[in-house]
Amino acid sequence: MDAGRGAGAGRRWKAGQSRWRMLLPPLVVALSVIAAAAWVGSDEGNMQSVARDGDLCPVDANRISGDAVFLLDLTKPLVGMPAQMPGRRFRDLTLELERDTEIRVYLLAGSADAPLALLDRLCKPFDAGDIQIAAAKDHDGAIRDCDNLPAQMARDLRRSAGRFCGLRMDLEKRLDTLVAKASQQTWVVTRAYLTEAIDQIQMAFRDRRGPHRLHVVSDMMQHADWYSHLDLDWSLWDFDDFVQRSASRIPPFSRHRDPSAVDVDVHYLVRDGLTTRPDAADRHRRFWRAYFGGASVAFHDQPPIRQYVSTPAMDAGTDRATPRFVSDSTEGVAGRAVVRRRPVERGATRGATR
Repeated sequence: MDAGRGAGAGRRWKAGQSRWRMLLPPLVVALSVIAAAAWVGSDEGNMQSVARDGDLCPVDANRISGDAVFLLDLTKPLVGMPAQMPGRRFRDLTLELERDTEIRVYLLAGSADAPLALLDRLCKPFDAGDIQIAAAKDHDGAIRDCDNLPAQMARDLRRSAGRFCGLRMDLEKRLDTLVAKASQQTWVVTRAYLTEAIDQIQMAFRDRRGPHRLHVVSDMMQHADWYSHLDLDWSLWDFDDFVQRSASRIPPFSRHRDPSAVDVDVHYLVRDGLTTRPDAADRHRRFWRAYFGGASVAFHDQPPIRQYVSTPAMDAGTDRATPRFVSDSTEGVAGRAVVRRRPVERGATRGATR
């Protein structure tokens, strides 16, 4: 009996050993997955542990995964525009950016040689998907943002997201303050070097890793001595003419080497009495679509705001250098001043410089 029990115990031990051999490989795999997940969630394993500068951008520029540029045109009055609109558009831009996308915010400046003024830069140190995955238990399908971070986020992810959100909020407030001032004042517009600014942005895109995103808040009115939408009658807004006139510039107009790599969103400030006309707005949009070439371009029309006064640029020094005012009552909008212009004949100032 004892021998039988001993034999039975041996058989059970061998059977148990066999079961362990069968279970061991999947158990090792499972433990490896858990360990890898823990490592990814740690400061050592997470991408957020890379060395970063004060703007949250990787010190190693090769880690920057793309560009997102936000350009705000404050060279013209913004009377009638909600002060918080550009700040909200900037915030929306950041929501679905990839990890380590560099975000640069520019103001349109008043110099043809230096048409961009950098307001700030920062990088997004996490993916939108990182927060969505952390929030999977919530099942609400909403895009997570700074005011809606899920409680179950990993500590390092919450820390980097919180820092990014703080920097972004400060930048939003600065945009709101600048726009509030521009929406309460009016002045005579002398120059607006919009194409010069966008050309510089696109030249920077050429030397940087994509994808590239450009958001512009503007009425998209170029106003320079070599080409001006404001001096030309809207019926003469023609891209081919623009290209010919650009021969007077140094450097001349040239597109991004791969326009399809650029996504452009124009937050289009419609102007009373000018681009409230459907035919003028349609021609203006066609001009800019041709300018951006094969890029993906989306126009987001904003509610109409007040027109402004500008001094002629393409024939400065002539008898048209003094602005002429007409009442908007003739345009159907009482109490607002605009300039009525004679059309400048196509080619009349081609190649001219001040």
